Amino acid sequence: MAYLEKREEITLNTAQKIPDPTERRFAISALLAGFHVKPGIKIVSPQRVKDRKGRYQKTTTITDLTLVDENLVATVEVTSGKINTRQKQAQLRVVRRAHVSNYQQLSGRTIDLIEKIPEPSKKKFLQRFLKWK
Repeated sequence: MAYLEKREEITLNTAQKIPDPTERRFAISALLAGFHVKPGIKIVSPQRVKDRKGRYQKTTTITDLTLVDENLVATVEVTSGKINTRQKQAQLRVVRRAHVSNYQQLSGRTIDLIEKIPEPSKKKFLQRFLKWK
């Protein structure tokens, strides 16, 4: 993915090139709300956790996007389907074991809701959703 190779901030032009449609929709919504959006980060767990098949071997996960607002940072995992799949639960185990704060998993329905919120109140909604305010 070309947009992830550069660790620069994502703009509206580069957000249009994100291949996953759900990630693209959320990145555009966050940019229009006034957040700085950056590519996701690699989260490494100090110990192995169960992967989606139940074997102890998963130690890393890469989040989809990172939202920045002033001094606040949130790492976001976006999925078009449900959050309670075995793969998403394995990612959550890695994040918890790595003691990462302010990590959110967003489903396609949540992205639909965020897109429907009018622009003036979208930033406030996202700040509350990300537990910033």
